[in-house]
Amino acid sequence: MNKIEVIQIEKVGTKICVHFKVDGDVKRYFQTDIFISEYINDISAVPDSIAVIPFVCNVLPIIWLTDSFLNLPVLDQSFYNGLEQIKEGYCKMYPNMLFRGILEVGNIVDNKINIERSKRNCTVLFSGGIDAFSTLLNHINERPILLTIWGADIKLNDTQGWNNVYVHTRKVAQSLGLEYGYVKANFREFIAVDRLSVLVKESGDEWWHGFQHGIGLIGLVAPIAYLKKLYCVYIASSYAVNNVTCASHPTIDNYVAFAGCNTIHDQYMYTRQQKVGDICAYARRVGQYPLLRVCWESSGGKNCGYCEKCLRSVYGLIVEGEEPNNYGFHIEPDKIRLSINKIIQTYKFPIHNRCYWKEIQQRYRGNKENILPSYRQACLWLDEFDFEVFHSKKYKLKYFFFKLKSVLSHWDTLSYVIKTRLRIT
Repeated sequence: MNKIEVIQIEKVGTKICVHFKVDGDVKRYFQTDIFISEYINDISAVPDSIAVIPFVCNVLPIIWLTDSFLNLPVLDQSFYNGLEQIKEGYCKMYPNMLFRGILEVGNIVDNKINIERSKRNCTVLFSGGIDAFSTLLNHINERPILLTIWGADIKLNDTQGWNNVYVHTRKVAQSLGLEYGYVKANFREFIAVDRLSVLVKESGDEWWHGFQHGIGLIGLVAPIAYLKKLYCVYIASSYAVNNVTCASHPTIDNYVAFAGCNTIHDQYMYTRQQKVGDICAYARRVGQYPLLRVCWESSGGKNCGYCEKCLRSVYGLIVEGEEPNNYGFHIEPDKIRLSINKIIQTYKFPIHNRCYWKEIQQRYRGNKENILPSYRQACLWLDEFDFEVFHSKKYKLKYFFFKLKSVLSHWDTLSYVIKTRLRIT
């Protein structure tokens, strides 16, 4: 029987270590038997029923998809009460997949805190990207705590990158007079992500994007929510509600609660381009440009400027009539089109990002006259490009032959190297 059992919940200073034991085939999906989350506050006063939630949130999808047994000594009642709705959210998103498994809890604890309305606190999960900035500005009057996660897009061993990210968060918070903090966790490293992505291959998505990152990020906030007596956690939407599968979705996120603190999947009725427009409008209104941090490709916590996500953000700003370099990018107008051509030729427009690019294209067609002259040449491809055709079988076949031609063009060199090595041997 596949079984995961929590053996010990250890709290030392600012660190929570959940020690667990794994039996059965499910063991192949774990890299270690300890889950670690670390905070800037002393969390020794956090009850075990709350301290275990970060771990539980990051194993639940594994439990459900491998029909495993999860045994916990204690668990918070608010969180426990939402589990069926969270599971139902996954079931509706992936109707062709089975979500089973059993959760057994020794003691369910009511940690709900009654908070005076005038003293209510909230937090925004803040990555520094477009979605996060839009959510921050949408709730700026609530004076939220900015909470950034080390271990999400910045690896735990990338200390310099994390320092850059944290300095960025601190500058944003200080400029707005807000409190800020962070959580450091091995939530992406304690599991075998590649094997889990194979497990969910039939979903058409990968593990992080399709199954983990929403509930996984929110769960890390539980100890802070208890200590700070938060009434709400805001997590920015990635997509407007549509048929795109994504682990962070209102049908899942909005049912994650702990100690009476609720979660709101924010602005899911807004398109990404609408969010870009709101950020630009804010910048023009206050005369201050938010420095966006969007890149997943580069180390060092900065924008590379030329990966698909950076270019998507850059073009989102361009079609609003803005200069991207004012928002934390370092790009040259004449090199942007070269980068786009490379992405097209190497088929790096992910299908789940197609909706973003179509929004950019629509905004471009309706706002051409306001685009800065230096970027107009780089936008001409948007006039005719067909994103539907790009993701069709016909284009995939074209890409296959492109790759085959590339391989064959290097065959003479490869053949020479092989023959040379054989002669040496």
